[in-house]
Amino acid sequence: MGHTSIALTWGSLLGPTIGGVMYEKLGFYGTFAIPGGLIIVDVVLRFAMIEESAVIQPIKAGLQSPVDGCPSPLYGTFGRQEDEYSGYFSSGEETASEQGPLIRASNPCFERPRLTHEKQATVLDLLRTPRLPLALIATVVMAIIFAALETTLPLFVMDTFKWSSSGAGLIFAITAIPSFAGVYVGKLITRFGARVPGTFAFVIATISWLAMRFVKSNTATDITLLVILLLLQGVAIVFVEITAMTEVSQVVGDYEILFPGAFGDKSPVAQAYALFNMAFAGGQLLGPILAGGIRVWAGWNTMTLIIGLVCGLTAIPMGLFSGAPLRDGENMLEDEV
Repeated sequence: MGHTSIALTWGSLLGPTIGGVMYEKLGFYGTFAIPGGLIIVDVVLRFAMIEESAVIQPIKAGLQSPVDGCPSPLYGTFGRQEDEYSGYFSSGEETASEQGPLIRASNPCFERPRLTHEKQATVLDLLRTPRLPLALIATVVMAIIFAALETTLPLFVMDTFKWSSSGAGLIFAITAIPSFAGVYVGKLITRFGARVPGTFAFVIATISWLAMRFVKSNTATDITLLVILLLLQGVAIVFVEITAMTEVSQVVGDYEILFPGAFGDKSPVAQAYALFNMAFAGGQLLGPILAGGIRVWAGWNTMTLIIGLVCGLTAIPMGLFSGAPLRDGENMLEDEV
């Protein structure tokens, strides 16, 4: 997730940077050259993608494990693995072994038989828990921050500092710098869970948005303050981004640990991430309307105040209901009991 956030953050924040330079050098229509080319590259790469199902082939008919299409965990190409994988397959009644792992293996060939439920759970069951809706709310607010910066910051620096469109666009590169720490942020979330990093991110976002009202004039002090605040915004964005993306996946995984086989053979993780994308798109829609409208009718100070309050209000449920530190399956089940 940390590596993914680097691409997402740079893609979102470098758009205004590249667009500002292209607009100044090539004019209005020239700004569409780079995004148009990237779309073509994207389509070509999608057709070049090799699906996993096309790669997995049966090894030998006599070396099939109880999972169709997978080599035997005892004598397949992975070597003799009686001790490590003895808990995954049994010849008798399908039950959960006390010696077998509680968390499913990442390789489906070594997956323990799962319990079945009369009624399979769906992504709607995950929405009844507070963690997934909260992760989606955090995603909406994160996208609002993205869109608010993209909508109002270029106009603000052009009016206040008398910068050109290139300078107004290049200021976004500062916000994208903290994304390089995305991998380390991911490690922190893996160690401490989503609650502390997520709350910290929204507190930082609140402080930085509220402090933007102190940037008023074309002085070196105000420019330096703006740069520092944009760096803090970048830190908040990368923390929220990875926290929300991790929570979406972790909610599905934790549900499967507590209720083995609840989703059958198809995990709803793709549907959960579809909701994540919808939440991000919703925030991108609300951001320009909220920030741009308030900026026009009430001014820069009121806009930064309202967005700062939105971030501060989001920090409260993040601290109360978001995911606890990641634990192994055994401890989770013990806590539930």
